[in-house]
This record gives sequence, structure tokens and C-alpha cells, in this order.
Amino acid sequence: RFQVTDADGTHYFLGTTGEGRLQNGLHTAAWFVQYIANTANRSITYRYKRDQGQVYLSEIYWGPNAVYGAQLTYEGRFDPVVSYQTGFRVTTAWRAKSVRVESFGENLRTYHIAYDESLPLSRLASVRMTGKAHTVELNLEPSEGHSLFAEQIYGRAAQVVPDYVEALLSKS
Repeated sequence: RFQVTDADGTHYFLGTTGEGRLQNGLHTAAWFVQYIANTANRSITYRYKRDQGQVYLSEIYWGPNAVYGAQLTYEGRFDPVVSYQTGFRVTTAWRAKSVRVESFGENLRTYHIAYDESLPLSRLASVRMTGKAHTVELNLEPSEGHSLFAEQIYGRAAQVVPDYVEALLSKS
């Protein structure tokens, strides 16, 4: 368990419970942030779930009384990755399927994640947003239903997805 305070006075709490640590018995390989609090008394809570030694982010809550949230859902991978880099077996058997964003208990939007499985290792193929805000297709090329989206962004996922997420975060 660690607490880190940055120069601005923001406190980061890492590995405060077992769900926030990548561990096997007494051996801990990573501590994940579980709570952040700044000097304005704003906070963010992160929750995780575990499977086959791996830790997956499952929920994030922030705002006054945690009225804003994001829930991540996962699906099984066709290409699970096994690693012993931590000193113990960790199998990454899941990959993100969707991210649901809510405010005051109401679903605002959901990001649906699709993968390219044409190679031996799955790669991100597209992210599709649905919900009240507005719809976006992030894809390598237009899908059959591309005209249903209010916004379309095409290109390699490694480029367009980080740019899009950065733009979203800068609007918050």
C-alpha cells in the first residue's frame, strides 16, 4: 500500500486493497491507483476485478458523491497471453468490450469496442459510441452503417483512438 502526494497536493492511494494489486501470495508486482483526492476535495475512485492473476479496471467514479461513473465490460480473448514477467503466472484472458459512461445514474453513452482477429494476436479495429450525446464511428474505413453516425473518424486505431480520447478528455 502506497500513498503518493504530488507537488500540487493531490494524493494518490495505490494498492490499498488486494483488488488494487497484481500479486500472488506475498509477492506483489504492481500497485494500481484506487483513489485520488486533490486539495479542492475532488476525488476519483477506481475499482478492479481479477482473473487468472491479471487485474482489470472495472469501474471509475468521480464528482460530488460519485455521481459520474464509467463501467468497463470485458469479453474473452481468442488469443490469451500468458506471462511470467512478474515472477508468477499472469494470464490476460480478457479484453475490453465496452465502456459505459453515466451521470447521476443515467447512461450518457457507451463505447463499443471491436477487434481485428485476422492475425494471431487481436488488434483494436474500431470504437463505436452510442447514447444521448452523439454517435461516433472510429474505424479503419467506413462501416456499412457509417451514415448512422453523427461523426466519423477513419484511420489506424493506434492513431485515431488516442487522438479522439485526448480530445474528449480536454473537453471535460
